Amino acid sequence: MGFSWAFWLSQQVHSCIARSELSDVQPEQFIVDGMPPQNLLKPSDYACMLYADNANHLALSVEEVNLRREQLSRGLNGRGLLTHEVIEGSELVESLGVEIAGFAGEARPTPQRISRIYNGLQPLIQGRPTSGKELERVLGHVTFVLLLRRPLLAALNHCYAYIQKHYNDCIRMWYSVRDELRRIADLLILARCDLSMDWHTAPVQTDASLSGYAVFEGVAFDHSEVECVGEWDERWRFRRADVVAPRESALCANGNLDDVSTVRPIADGPIVGSADLNPSFPEVPASLLDAYRWRECWSSFFHGSDPIHLKEAHAMLSGVKHVSRNKKRHGRRLLFLSDSMCCVLSFSKGRCVSQALLRQCQRVAAECLAANLVVVWRWIPSELNVADAASRRWEDLRATQERCIHGHWLDEARARRAARPHRSPASAQRLSAAASVEAVATPFWLGGKRAASPSSDPRRVAATGSASSSSHDLPQSSAGLPAEDF
Repeated sequence: MGFSWAFWLSQQVHSCIARSELSDVQPEQFIVDGMPPQNLLKPSDYACMLYADNANHLALSVEEVNLRREQLSRGLNGRGLLTHEVIEGSELVESLGVEIAGFAGEARPTPQRISRIYNGLQPLIQGRPTSGKELERVLGHVTFVLLLRRPLLAALNHCYAYIQKHYNDCIRMWYSVRDELRRIADLLILARCDLSMDWHTAPVQTDASLSGYAVFEGVAFDHSEVECVGEWDERWRFRRADVVAPRESALCANGNLDDVSTVRPIADGPIVGSADLNPSFPEVPASLLDAYRWRECWSSFFHGSDPIHLKEAHAMLSGVKHVSRNKKRHGRRLLFLSDSMCCVLSFSKGRCVSQALLRQCQRVAAECLAANLVVVWRWIPSELNVADAASRRWEDLRATQERCIHGHWLDEARARRAARPHRSPASAQRLSAAASVEAVATPFWLGGKRAASPSSDPRRVAATGSASSSSHDLPQSSAGLPAEDF
């Protein structure tokens, strides 16, 4: 019997005994994958987390923890499974290399683990020849720690490319890999999870189209409404379909699973199965998506030709930037809603294969780490997204082929934004000035050839060059919105 089967059997046996001995404990009080954990609000509240042959008991009362631990230990010992390394209830315990500090309300890696990983990375950073296989083992320990703060996973990129290309070659690692490991070593101190972080009652909803994007903010939301939606991870919506896993299908057809003694890893290669929807996964309630409960923060137009999923990611990043600039929201949990499933899943996971989308994940991670934010991403249908109409204000101005270089389209979009009634006079004046400067700076394109400038006055050319260089300093990416209007 392989390690995977032994691990699975020990987990199942432990779970059955725990549910039998702790008969008064409700199923939702057991912390399992794919389900939100139990909130501990009263001294009588209790949660149990089982991992193979380890049992962790969580409560706000030391007496409650010790009572449950002794109750489960008697059931295990009575069945011949002797318990060992028993730890009495305390505000600071260590389990599976993670330190749970009850007094601080956080889970963090043990100092010994952090020290070993940091010291182990130093020879690699200094240029010690390393194969991809050895680096893969190191990244396994690093990833285990970074999972406590999932946005940190976005910092890993070139290491995976090196592993694939030089898996068996023991050579000096690329400079990009060594620089990446140097950043990871410096970020290890941030790998911790705040268990006492509260929810902010103003969720954010974003949407993007090929011509523009919009950001909305919720009003009149209760704490319980936001928590009920944000406690579910969007990745739990999908699960592997057991009936189509090739390895299991092949073994069952040959009768190899009838006898436990015959179970061996005889099928080589990865088990690739299709994703299946979890029927018990709750959707975002439609009552939370009523238009009257949301207000528009801003909307802007695009003058770039990026794919739609990158424009959706830009809108989501803009919403995170908007929140991180408000110090009253620092150190809070935030709920973000979007109708882009690929962006929601990528940001929830913390990393992705696409290099362009990974860059957006890194920028979101930087904002969250700097402001100490925990952002929960949930998907909603486009038909229920209140920001959908606002993101399409400039669809009639978007040309079919030359929307990125047509100066008149850009001027019209800026003028339309400046004329909006909810804009302040100062903001409207600033946008009008930007439109006039852009009219001088933008060349005319006629019939595929660049025409002469409307004016050959050297003073206007100098002013145009000055405005053009300053506009590149604004952190506006592919959007045309000045930074101060965020």
